[in-house]
Amino acid sequence: MGLNNAYDSPTTFPYVPLPYFTPPGSRATHCSRYLIDYWRVAARIRAIRILAAVGHGRQWGDRLGKLGAGGRSRDHLRGLARGTGQLAQYWRGGCTFVGSMSSPLRISIAKANLATATRLADLGRQTFTETFAASNTPADMATFLAQTYGLDIQLAELQQARYTFLLAEMQGQLVGYAKLWRDTDLGSAAGEAPTGRLEIKQLYVVEDWIGTGLGAALMRRILDLAQAENCTALVLGVWEHNERAKAFYQRFGFREIGEVAFKLGEDVQRDLLLRKGLAGRAG
Repeated sequence: MGLNNAYDSPTTFPYVPLPYFTPPGSRATHCSRYLIDYWRVAARIRAIRILAAVGHGRQWGDRLGKLGAGGRSRDHLRGLARGTGQLAQYWRGGCTFVGSMSSPLRISIAKANLATATRLADLGRQTFTETFAASNTPADMATFLAQTYGLDIQLAELQQARYTFLLAEMQGQLVGYAKLWRDTDLGSAAGEAPTGRLEIKQLYVVEDWIGTGLGAALMRRILDLAQAENCTALVLGVWEHNERAKAFYQRFGFREIGEVAFKLGEDVQRDLLLRKGLAGRAG
């Protein structure tokens, strides 16, 4: 299933491809490809200044409530402020970003141990619930969570050679992850060998960090990993009603190639199959 809640557009703000840039009032700052885009962060800083007034008067609270256009509630905006507050501090301070020991954002390959399995199980349950609880019954949710995010299940998957988990951390806090499966037969034609196809089984960012660019950063890391392993295509399934996730993948060049049934508890749902060819990074 397209378990994606990271609806970040790589084109909303200009991407900074240069290895170095100099923010106003700070020294030259090392910048990784996986850094949240400068203009995206700058926009969030403006939002944080507004959100700082929350709690200082009913008038501001009412105004923030009206900012919920597009389904974003006041609580969601507060969460966005919590998520981006650290990024704002790093930006204003001109610190070293991704690629050094003091990076605020790290995307790394998970180690196969009990501690990592515990963190993944907790994060998986949290993000799946945040994303899909409103659209499914409590009974179906409970069944799926038990079948998918048990500690023993996570540890077993970490130990399988065909699985790769990417972890996104901010100052040691796990805020997102991607679960990848090598040589998948998902979406393959009859008799077609699965070699070279990489499946994105899960791609999640915690609710407070949605909209900060972490989803796009994870996707770029996946693309680099697939390129390094000479994969021919990326494939995935996404719930047919998950419009924002579908738009996210479309912006990265994924195209619909079919559909597949996905069982969540007792509910059989329809997922769309998406594919992105990787020959020369072409979609």
